[in-house]
Amino acid sequence: MSAPADTIGQPFEQETPVLRLTSPIVVAWNSFLNLCNEVWTLLVVFVTMPILIRGMGKDGFGLFSLAWVVLGYMAILDLGVSRAATKFVSEHLSRSQVGSVERVCRAALTSNLILGIAGSVAAWLTAPWLVEHVFKIPLSLQYQARITFYALALSIPVMLVQASIRAVLSSYQKFGWINTINASAITLQLGGACALTLLGLSIDRIVIACVIVRAIAMVGFAFGLARINPRLLQPGFAETGELWHLLKFGGWVSLSQIMTPVLLYLDRILVVVLSSLAAMTVYVIPSEIVARLRIVPASLINSLFPSLSEHSAPSSIAPRQHLYAESIKYILLLLLPCFLLLAIFGTDLISLWIGPEYAKPGGQVLRVLSAGGLLNALGFVPSAALVALGRPDIPAKFHVIEVPLYLLLSFALIPRWGILGAALAVSSRLIIDSCALFWAARRFVGCALAYQTPRRVIELNVGLACLFLLIHKWTNVPGGRLLAAAACLLGYCFAGWFIVLGERERPIISHILRMGGKVA
Repeated sequence: MSAPADTIGQPFEQETPVLRLTSPIVVAWNSFLNLCNEVWTLLVVFVTMPILIRGMGKDGFGLFSLAWVVLGYMAILDLGVSRAATKFVSEHLSRSQVGSVERVCRAALTSNLILGIAGSVAAWLTAPWLVEHVFKIPLSLQYQARITFYALALSIPVMLVQASIRAVLSSYQKFGWINTINASAITLQLGGACALTLLGLSIDRIVIACVIVRAIAMVGFAFGLARINPRLLQPGFAETGELWHLLKFGGWVSLSQIMTPVLLYLDRILVVVLSSLAAMTVYVIPSEIVARLRIVPASLINSLFPSLSEHSAPSSIAPRQHLYAESIKYILLLLLPCFLLLAIFGTDLISLWIGPEYAKPGGQVLRVLSAGGLLNALGFVPSAALVALGRPDIPAKFHVIEVPLYLLLSFALIPRWGILGAALAVSSRLIIDSCALFWAARRFVGCALAYQTPRRVIELNVGLACLFLLIHKWTNVPGGRLLAAAACLLGYCFAGWFIVLGERERPIISHILRMGGKVA
């Protein structure tokens, strides 16, 4: 993928960061690239998950999923360095301070390499204890689980160094290169896992193969950065000032980044600890569906963040509010019908996708998670506004407060209602968090949620929900229900194009889609 803004290999002196960071067409194009990558990831997961579940079995797939949950937790070792690197590199690029860019990049690489090695040693030493005493892993899988955790421990430095490189590439707006590598890696990881599963290989060997793919992806990111400026990849231990600057800025941002993966994966860990590995296999199906829908707000916010930062001055209240309101409108327009579909037809979807035995419990969980998932997707916007406008402490404080409340709910609900209790605890936390973020954005940075902006989107989705309910009531065949719902969604797209989008928005979106067609 490439675009006018994605000029990998272009000489460093020819960069025009100010225009590239603030141009609306570039922001829209990068959002489109991010979304394409995430949609591709969703399709790969959709195709490969049934194969992996059937090939590995409930306990085997539970171990495979648990491995990636644990690896996700290791992202907390980044301590906000990657996010800080993106901010400071972007600022230095806007001022053409090449030397400062190099110092920040080297400091970030050095920091994450040291943190990665320390995390690798700690994970290696604790692997037997985790396998034998923390997680409810059957005796028949404990040897494979130990090898799996050792392989994941070795991958931690690779993961953190890759995060630093990707952060700097984001500052250069190289989203084409980033998304190409990410899409290729996820395809090789999950596609390779399916192939190895069909060949009868054990879980530990499959995980080792996935770790090797991750290492190859890191080399790909490094190659892209080297084509911009080879000096950016030179590690150095002398940039203690830059390192302290990165860690100091991290502060609340780091705490928020530490808490995010904890809160993101804690439900799955608690299901294993308080229920069973087999229950996690059932739970992870609807949980993964809802999690993947976060691609829409994540794709938008990653590209929009520089623009929000630009409008931090008190004199920029109007453009800031416009960005804020329009972002909420677009997320609602794209995601509200998706969550309605999952809430009403979730059981049919899981039955056709995975199997009837997973449909009833998975459908109940999906219905509960959909409510929290929608509010969480909208909450991306006020959270980004708070960080961009100088209040990163607020989302972090909310996360800290939420952890004990969430744990209390989980320990009360999961033993009693199993995976449905886990879903209730998650949705409750997400709803409370999003409402608090909207209040804080209005109170502290002047970004208000006005009903007038998304009014037409809400009215359109009320009509769509009525159609979905009629289809569910009068059609008994799951496949027929989903086909009829798909037809309604197609009509929704046409109605949204003409009713919700304005005359100034349609030409811009058409231009982005034409650019995407040329790339494809």
